[in-house]
Amino acid sequence: MKYAFDNANLIDGTKDMRVQPGLCVLTDGGTITDIVPAGTAPAGYTRIDLRGRYLLPGLINMHVHLAGSGKIQKKQRDNEKLVRRILSNPVSRAVAYRMVCGFARDELLGGVTTIRTVGGLSTFDTRLRDEIAVGRRVGPRILAANEGISVPGGHMAGSVAIAAETIDQALAQVDAVHAQGADLVKLMITGGVMDATERGVPGELKMPPEMVRAVCERGAGKRRGLHRARRKAGRGNSASVSRAGRVLVRDALARAAVRAL
Repeated sequence: MKYAFDNANLIDGTKDMRVQPGLCVLTDGGTITDIVPAGTAPAGYTRIDLRGRYLLPGLINMHVHLAGSGKIQKKQRDNEKLVRRILSNPVSRAVAYRMVCGFARDELLGGVTTIRTVGGLSTFDTRLRDEIAVGRRVGPRILAANEGISVPGGHMAGSVAIAAETIDQALAQVDAVHAQGADLVKLMITGGVMDATERGVPGELKMPPEMVRAVCERGAGKRRGLHRARRKAGRGNSASVSRAGRVLVRDALARAAVRAL
């Protein structure tokens, strides 16, 4: 489909950007093809009159756990027990998947057109990624990790990451997410903020360096991206090596815009 997003105030995302009024953004098959003055869209485009609304490049969220809303918890809870209970029942499992789909849709309607998941429930991330890609669900483009790899007592162990007790178990998870079609592998190397019980825990090294090295080598051999979760006391710090793609304007976003007008 070809769309003309007409009468837009454009924010181009550059360092010294200024609002550029009176423009029309043309898209074809999910790709931005041109930006022209308002009212000059060629024939053959479905025109969406933004009536002076603001248009900006799709945002990219590089650290997403679709199993959670992002709201701050007032008290600690046993996420491992909760996840085990949810996934053990087909009804609660279906409800949880619908919740995940809803959070992804919220990302898109908030202007985020690409997300990278870094630890999720079962195979929910890749399943949703594929359903969005074929138009069965509304949501952003997803680079999916599925379950990450942690260690017993480590960050998110047993909830959105497995608790690998040995290198062999960690490597088995690399093979599993590769077979599931995941785009990257997530490692929980240190303690995390959300499940810390005392100051300093988020910066503690949890995963043995030899396990990290083995997983990196196995992941590189499978030509998958690798996201390493590594946090230092007082501030978050993560390094990542992952395949990137172009950010595309999706028909789903256009349909959402039509509904909003």
